[in-house]
Amino acid sequence: MIISHEELTKLNDNQFEKLVKTLLISVIGNGVTPFSQGKDGAREAIYKGKANYPSKINTWDGNWIFQVKYSNITFGLDKARKQIKYSIDNELKKLEDYGYFESNKCDNYVYITNVPFSGEASKGLHDYIENKSKNYKIKNFDYWDGEKIIGFLNTFAIVRETFFQVQELKY
Repeated sequence: MIISHEELTKLNDNQFEKLVKTLLISVIGNGVTPFSQGKDGAREAIYKGKANYPSKINTWDGNWIFQVKYSNITFGLDKARKQIKYSIDNELKKLEDYGYFESNKCDNYVYITNVPFSGEASKGLHDYIENKSKNYKIKNFDYWDGEKIIGFLNTFAIVRETFFQVQELKY
């Protein structure tokens, strides 16, 4: 089964958060510490150490913070993308206010959402977030949008099959 946006949109916010935390353990490593739902201090999970991310050759090391934001995209992508712009501004400001950037408590920040980003030059969410992250003292910054999550799900079969019912073909 190949996952598409249609399957991803069937998840509610709690299911999406659990899916992402499972993907984090698969992608980053078993040392990821996910937090339960509720007040999270602008972080859904943390990790300390080195990981083969974003690649085996270019690895990141240090203190990691992962923030997950779900948006209901059934109301339209434009509205969801506006919510993400507001959310990323708000989450980065919270981390700054908590002192994460000044005290090196956050070397690597990964913002994760179900919303697929637009790659439109200078106007899309990709460029917006890249530019916004430059305003903070973060050594490494990345985001997982809906497209990247689908890519991970189509790579990690065990996670895909855990969260999405595999339909048997009937002949």
